[in-house]
Amino acid sequence: MFNRLILFLGILLSVISVKAQNQFLDPTFGTNGVLTYTPNNNNRFAYETGVITSQQKIIVSGTYYSIPNNNQSTTNVIQRLNTDGTIDNSFNTIFIPPSSSSPFSRLIRMGIQSDQKILLGDLLGNKLIRLNENGSYDTGFGNNGMVDGDILDSFVSSLGMTGPFNFNNVLLTNTNKILICTIIIENQVTKLGVLRLNENGSIDMGFGNNGIILMESDLGRLVVQNDSKLVLIGQKFNGTFMKSRYSEDGVLDTTYNNNPISYTPLPNYATYLCTATGKDNNTYIYGFSSAAGIPTMLITLMKLNQNGELDNSFGINGVVNEVYYNNNTSYYVDTNVLYPTLLLDNASNLFLVCTASPTGNAADTNQFIKKFKPDGSVDHSFGNNGVVDVDLNSKEYMASAIMTPDQKIMVFGNYQNPLKGFITKVLNNTNSLSVNERIGKNESVSIYPNPVKNILTINSKQTKDMEVEIIDAIGRSILKTVIKDNKLNVNELQKGIYYLKMGNTTHKFIKE
Repeated sequence: MFNRLILFLGILLSVISVKAQNQFLDPTFGTNGVLTYTPNNNNRFAYETGVITSQQKIIVSGTYYSIPNNNQSTTNVIQRLNTDGTIDNSFNTIFIPPSSSSPFSRLIRMGIQSDQKILLGDLLGNKLIRLNENGSYDTGFGNNGMVDGDILDSFVSSLGMTGPFNFNNVLLTNTNKILICTIIIENQVTKLGVLRLNENGSIDMGFGNNGIILMESDLGRLVVQNDSKLVLIGQKFNGTFMKSRYSEDGVLDTTYNNNPISYTPLPNYATYLCTATGKDNNTYIYGFSSAAGIPTMLITLMKLNQNGELDNSFGINGVVNEVYYNNNTSYYVDTNVLYPTLLLDNASNLFLVCTASPTGNAADTNQFIKKFKPDGSVDHSFGNNGVVDVDLNSKEYMASAIMTPDQKIMVFGNYQNPLKGFITKVLNNTNSLSVNERIGKNESVSIYPNPVKNILTINSKQTKDMEVEIIDAIGRSILKTVIKDNKLNVNELQKGIYYLKMGNTTHKFIKE
């Protein structure tokens, strides 16, 4: 059986509250930008995470405790929502009861394949589940749709190691293989490990060294670059930030600076890694910085370029140290490293989403979002002086967040008194115009045919030798290329909705 980090059981939920900035929520979603849900009138439900399908539906995962006041027994709920947040009744909501081997399970890791199959990973590494688009179990994956954690534990044990203890990341490759980032113990040394599963759920022994790659680190995250290379970002307990890059098949990339990050915290402060993400082969890192005797915690952001060096165009020498709330030194920030999320929009603006309180009261916290421009400076035009606090006059809490195809921020979590799940959709002023509105302001640019089967034609005098990017419905960059003779071959794309980004304009098209 898996070894379990008891720590995770002690840091399940945080508390929260303040006044909601409703003007920053998307009124087309839920009720004034907020969706609240409690399955079967259960009052201990929390939304964990979500993904958006090619048809703009929202697959969401939630959890509620099956036995009152027993945090060891949970039921998972998987449902599909329409774009406006209403429940899609054509999808059978799935209730996964607790099992005797893993009564506590939170399916907080989620991905969606190009064929719209849904991948769900348990936070503690108990199981991976794959569902078909209609919500049925994919019997071609693992054992009737599930890869049990014991299978992964057995594989690691066969290499003379122990673990894994949890799923830091569960990511999909462009070929629908599955990357699992977890913690491994080798010779009593804690390491960040990555395994790759084939599409059927079996261990891919052609990956890395005997099916695994390892980097000495006590915690961390995996980032997949646009070119499919893998970047591991970690931190040792002594504070050292680690990094290494590998080929798609797990071979160490010696062209990358695989040395520790040359970062020194501010005097008297220590910085703690929370999460990492990537775009355009750059890697972005978030941690919180705190100091004994100093109440003001800081946001610390780093940007690594594609060579593994701190990017001097970002912040000061590649690092940003910024307060959470401007003109306020008495705030509180949830220091649980499991849940903060970094998001990037199409314009490379960076969003930190976490749980915080401007009042300094740990029992009075909000869903917190702060926006940074591509150079690392705060975008003060976003929300209230760069910050959006989602406060529903209760104890709001965030578990994860995603960037939607229309470039808004969707946050999943719960509020308390009583504990109920809710999802918010926050406006992003940088991309406030819809695709159609942007095209309307630039009528000289058009694309056809739409829907398209093979060749997409771009009608513009400015598209010759212009760089373009194709982004899928869940915000992943699929292709970057240069337009030749105003023609773009999209024959290799899967059927679905895509966005063609050209300069400052974005055009939606459907691949048949």
